[in-house]
Amino acid sequence: SIKSIGLLNPVLLRPVDSTYIVLSGFNRAYAHIKTNSKKISAVILDDNISELDGIKIAVTCVSFYRKLQQHEMIRCLTALSDHLNPQEISDCSVQIFNMPLNKRYISDMVAVGRLSESFGRLIRQGQLSIKAAKIIARENPSETDALAAFFSMINASTSVQLEMLLNLKEICKRDAVDLNALLADSELKKIMNNDTPDFSLKTRLAREWIFKKRFPSIFKARQENQDVINSIKTGKTLRINYSDTFEDPNITISFSANSIQQFRQLAEQLSEISRKHEFERLFRL
Repeated sequence: SIKSIGLLNPVLLRPVDSTYIVLSGFNRAYAHIKTNSKKISAVILDDNISELDGIKIAVTCVSFYRKLQQHEMIRCLTALSDHLNPQEISDCSVQIFNMPLNKRYISDMVAVGRLSESFGRLIRQGQLSIKAAKIIARENPSETDALAAFFSMINASTSVQLEMLLNLKEICKRDAVDLNALLADSELKKIMNNDTPDFSLKTRLAREWIFKKRFPSIFKARQENQDVINSIKTGKTLRINYSDTFEDPNITISFSANSIQQFRQLAEQLSEISRKHEFERLFRL
């Protein structure tokens, strides 16, 4: 630790007016401060170093030591984009990032980097995927704050994030409604403003609400199917599943047994269930 063995690598500073900007060694400097040290070893660059060269040096100090994390890559590319276009960054990417970066990737990351800091925080915390952020970056800037607030209250996988974004866009297009107004719907607000700390519950309820809004007929059919399945009362050992999208007409029935006796009991139970009127209804829905 710094407290026991001291600072091994000096921080890198760039002089700006009468102060200094830390180009490399933020964590080292912070750790040094936490030890109540009054001084720290530093390398100070020449006064004539340009801002662009300072950014390049700061990035290479990290990228040639370890692979940059996604949120770090976004910040670095966004900083470079203030001085270079995507093609120019791509041309010198090996020298700066220790790996080749194509123009399309750079453009996408810069677009994400131009979003508000709220999105940067969501990406760092793992609440928003890069794929979802790229889609949001193409939306109307006046609507992105509402999306940031929405994703800050849920915790969804990348595929679910993309599904919800697509459905939200389709609802807005079909109903000619503003995204801000859609996300401010009283029913959705009731879900999102629930005091429960269970983000997975909020995610499930919000996803269901959006799906219901996008596909009301399919949602109704889903509910009817689930009501029928619940009425059959198969117990915990037998499970009846169907396609959520109804693209697959097949119904799947599964169970597990740890002995031949239990297997025969479950097979007999299934035979009895198959003769129930409710079970026949599943194949007519």
